[in-house]
Amino acid sequence: MRKIKIIKGQNFGIHVEKKIEKENFFFHEYEMAVEYLNHIWDSQTACLQVQDDLFVENPNNVIAFCGERGSGKSSAMLSFINALRQVGKNDDEFDFSNPVRNNNWDSKVIIDPSAFDGVHNIVDIVLAHIFQSFNDAYQEDNQSFDKYDRERLYKLMAKVYKNLSIIKNKEKMVDDEYDEAGNIAKLQKLGESTQLKKTLGELINAYLEMISKVKCRQGQKCEKLLIAIDDLDLCNEHAYEMAEQIRKYLILPNVIIFMAIKIDQLKLGIEEKNRKDFKNVIAGHLNSETIASEISDMSQRYLTKLIPVARRISLPNLNAMDFCLEIDEEAENRNLNNFNAEKTILKMIREKTGMIFCEAIENNYSYFVPENMREFVNFIILLCGMKTPWSLAEGYLQNIRDFKEYFINEMLKAKIVETRFNGLKEVLDSDNNTKNHNMKVYLDNLLLNSFRGATATGFQYDYPETSLGAVIDGLNNVAAYLTKKEDQRLLYYLRIYYTIILNQSFLEKKKIGSFPDELTGSFILGSKINVAMPASIMNNAGYVSRGRFIIDIKKCWEVICNKMPLPKFSLEDELIDVFSVNKYNRLYVKGTVINEDNKWRLASGWILMATLVSSINYAADGKTYVLDVPFIYENRLVYSVWVSPSVENFFGALCNMEKTVENACLQLLGFSQKDVENILKKIIAENEKIINVARKIALNPDLSMRLLEYCQKKRDDKDSQGELRTYQLYKKFFKNVQSFLLDEKLEVVDMTTLWIPIEESAEEGKLIGEKVDICELYAEMYESQRESFISQNDDNSRNDFIEKIDGQKLKQNFSLKVTNVARTAHEGKINSIPTSLRNKTTEWVKKKLEDIADYIEDYSYKNNTFPVGFEKNLLIQLYSEVVDLYMQNPKSEISVKQYETYKKFARIVNQSVSSKGE
Repeated sequence: MRKIKIIKGQNFGIHVEKKIEKENFFFHEYEMAVEYLNHIWDSQTACLQVQDDLFVENPNNVIAFCGERGSGKSSAMLSFINALRQVGKNDDEFDFSNPVRNNNWDSKVIIDPSAFDGVHNIVDIVLAHIFQSFNDAYQEDNQSFDKYDRERLYKLMAKVYKNLSIIKNKEKMVDDEYDEAGNIAKLQKLGESTQLKKTLGELINAYLEMISKVKCRQGQKCEKLLIAIDDLDLCNEHAYEMAEQIRKYLILPNVIIFMAIKIDQLKLGIEEKNRKDFKNVIAGHLNSETIASEISDMSQRYLTKLIPVARRISLPNLNAMDFCLEIDEEAENRNLNNFNAEKTILKMIREKTGMIFCEAIENNYSYFVPENMREFVNFIILLCGMKTPWSLAEGYLQNIRDFKEYFINEMLKAKIVETRFNGLKEVLDSDNNTKNHNMKVYLDNLLLNSFRGATATGFQYDYPETSLGAVIDGLNNVAAYLTKKEDQRLLYYLRIYYTIILNQSFLEKKKIGSFPDELTGSFILGSKINVAMPASIMNNAGYVSRGRFIIDIKKCWEVICNKMPLPKFSLEDELIDVFSVNKYNRLYVKGTVINEDNKWRLASGWILMATLVSSINYAADGKTYVLDVPFIYENRLVYSVWVSPSVENFFGALCNMEKTVENACLQLLGFSQKDVENILKKIIAENEKIINVARKIALNPDLSMRLLEYCQKKRDDKDSQGELRTYQLYKKFFKNVQSFLLDEKLEVVDMTTLWIPIEESAEEGKLIGEKVDICELYAEMYESQRESFISQNDDNSRNDFIEKIDGQKLKQNFSLKVTNVARTAHEGKINSIPTSLRNKTTEWVKKKLEDIADYIEDYSYKNNTFPVGFEKNLLIQLYSEVVDLYMQNPKSEISVKQYETYKKFARIVNQSVSSKGE
């Protein structure tokens, strides 16, 4: 497996390997370089054996290490050159040919094009290097050089320099060429300048021969001059000129050229030069795709000639590779050695910050592993620099803050396209109270008002926009539509961001003993809980999920009563029948049952209610919202006659038991504030392990989202049959949770039981409690609701439930037509809308309002806006009221106020029809 060695303090510069081992990250690329070098040497040797210049062209001698900025191309090139210098001195792992192995590679020229100033060029630098190198060698040992050879070398240097000067002074050369007083000397000068390449080759040969006498060991020669050019493409202004100098003068049989380069950048520089050269042609064909394509092709052909594709060594994308790390660091980080990159990063993040992220699914892209070497090394150095905390105290919190700053600046801001990041700024800048709402708006905008995905339940449950569940649903919905790599990166980064702010907020609030409820609410998993367990068919309602369903609050209470720990309730017990209906048709808890004898039995049941179920609200927009509010008001009125049990409620309640106990409204039963605080303290202490697990899941959205995906794949239990199937499926769900946590190397606990207090001990302040089987309670609630569908003796209850669902579907369909500008044309006839009505029954008004919705949908599609004066919320509210009346009695009439509202919308429709006719 490839390995990257991280050395603290060397992460900001080029790293040259002293010795290249097989496990080196770029070893495969070095092997390619060896193969190319052997081939170039053989081609150059064959070329030198051909005497006729007419039939031979010097073979291309360029090997390029190609990659993006920070990919390690400079380090790779210089490490390979260093390995060449070590050939013969130390054992190596490469298959160099004998000529390559016997060559002395100390004669090298390292060129940094960014230092070019437009006056000096690459040949200048080569010439200067030859002079300096020879002069140094001569000063060190002048006895090794023959005087004749030395004088010949100096003459060749002078000749090359003279030719360079003539070529550089182009204007004077042109003036001399057309000077009427021209003479043979000028022609001779011109001829010499065109021989620069040949003269340079002779100079290099002479230099190599003389240097061999002092630098080569026995059996070695110095036959090639090695030229290394780092980041040629960075010198934008002179990139083409330098490329031309290489092409014209340095493709020589005694020269080997290595480059570290970003090919696309150099191509752009060459394209820019071509555009300048052909500006008159381009001006005559503005916006011509043909011209643009031709210029691009010209640049590509030129680049292919200079650096053949077969000689380009593309450095690997780290994210696409399987490799491990060796961290040359203090002892606390050495335990990370030899893990693959992703595992190392995630392990370090978990140890340093407490945040949990899951490994990418097999064959999937890991957005945590930076794509290039420089970013990767800097990221690892950042994590290494964090001290590993031994508790959840200040250490974790400071590390999270440091990680957050790095993530926003170096990952989110740097990797997300500017338009997407700009839209995200409001989310980043908002406080925790508005962050979820702003994130939901941002995600909805990403979808461009696309319809939301459906769930496996009979109808859609919606979360409050301030809950974490709403954000998770938004992430899942966007992921279903936007599947490009850059979109998936953004969505994963948003998971990271939420993990950061949730853990940061939790640690900041932990000091004052509270959970970041403003960022989570009671709903922490999202709607995928609906598919985490198999659904079941219920008569007239289709498939109903076991993950979340609804049940009559009276039936829910009856289940809790019958499954309570000792003393058990009996079916005849008055406490089962705690609810009554007042004269306003509102459900409330009877005051007669609230007394000193019953308060502990009621308290236990109310705590379970607050833990396992949530109230629901059938909104005017046709949606069914689950709410994290107390199920009972201070005046004993029940918030909703229908409640929604869900294992998601259980997880959310465990995260914030303070709020859960508050929602149980124990003060109504006669408990003092001190009593409630004592109950809360005992519940937290007895359930500490499952509370910690629930919080770990809630605070790490990547973990929670992957958990539900895991449970969905493994949700069925083929062995569970008959009456106990639902119970066994709930047990299976919690078993899947345990298996998943085990795979993620997290603490595994049994979450199927909850300790609740059932009475006060004789010893003051002490409470007696029992563990309740959560799976049994949920299974009984689900099966109890099923019975209300199937039972033929309970037609009223069943019909009431079905009508409620049908009413919500009507409201939802109506709302969809008038809320957003339609993206598709309305199908069907558009009926006329009378301004006044003789028939004011809810049955007829409902039909006319639906005709108005059809017209609004058609109008918005055709005009990309709504009619003047149209108020969608008012229309939705009117329709909701009419539907509620219609469900009770289709022949009942609407009120005067409702009729006036109807006439207002009828006039708006008819006025818009008239204006279109005009």
